Amino acid sequence: VTADPGSLLPIGAALFSFTNPDGLLVSQAGVGASLPISSGRIFVDESGAQTGIALANVSSQASTVNLVLRDASGAEVSRKSLSLLAGRHIATFIFQEFPGLPQAFTGSLTFECNQKLAAITLRQSQNRRGEPLYTTLPVVDLAAAPSSNPLIFPQIAAGDGYTTQLILINPGSQRLTGTVRFRANDGAPLTLRLNGDPTSEFAYQVSPQGTYKAELDRPSGLAVGYAVVSPDAGTTSPSGSAVFQFKSDGFPVT
Repeated sequence: VTADPGSLLPIGAALFSFTNPDGLLVSQAGVGASLPISSGRIFVDESGAQTGIALANVSSQASTVNLVLRDASGAEVSRKSLSLLAGRHIATFIFQEFPGLPQAFTGSLTFECNQKLAAITLRQSQNRRGEPLYTTLPVVDLAAAPSSNPLIFPQIAAGDGYTTQLILINPGSQRLTGTVRFRANDGAPLTLRLNGDPTSEFAYQVSPQGTYKAELDRPSGLAVGYAVVSPDAGTTSPSGSAVFQFKSDGFPVT
């Protein structure tokens, strides 16, 4: 999207939709337009899903892309290089680039390139009919200045088939610690279930270059509210995303 001379760019988003042969809408996922960056990190989740990345080289020069795969603790698992010619685009799954990954692998993929690339993350899972369900996840710009401001997730939901995944990514080489607090609509503490235990807050710890995923549920009744991620004094905030999921009879619907 290129603005005419004298005009400003609009704010943009893309909405992916999949409709099955019966004409029924199965899945939708939205993502905002992205600015090209020279280094980024995405969350990789192969637990009941497949994570993919799309890269676009809009420059006039070929780009060499170095990919580094790390586990959730930040330890390097593998690395490789790709070449992306000027004006070219690639969309690929992580398991295609790094065969032999454990089925429930979670971690991150870092890309570094000599030309700035635009990037998005897509996570694909399936419903009980084997139809694709898509989730878009953010790409962390590793050149962005760190911040100690709290992260706010304006909506979380759990119960009656809904769960919320909170995903935290450490963009740097220092361990990040802090507290996640859940609040109801009226600002009072909101009790949800994490790893089977009821809680309205918990301490997080994200290893250097690492990732963290918390899945929030509720034994009965739907509860909604928001979450605040507050870093400990002397540390910076992680990057984060929230993913809502709805299941029916144990199978994901959306």
